[in-house]
Amino acid sequence: MIVDRKHDRLHVLTDLVEDGYDSHRVHARGAHVALPESIGAEVTLDVTAVLTAAQAAPDPRIRR
Repeated sequence: MIVDRKHDRLHVLTDLVEDGYDSHRVHARGAHVALPESIGAEVTLDVTAVLTAAQAAPDPRIRR
């Protein structure tokens, strides 16, 4: 899972293959995303909540 704060999107990459990932799905605010069963639990994310929390977090590239 990658939070793209610049474009306000949530990326979910699954099915690791030799040169990357076989599946790359992009989700926008308002969506709910079920993570793959391979993580070992049933997890559904509210994309709006994840993106809102990410906006509130400090940018790790900026030293304060």
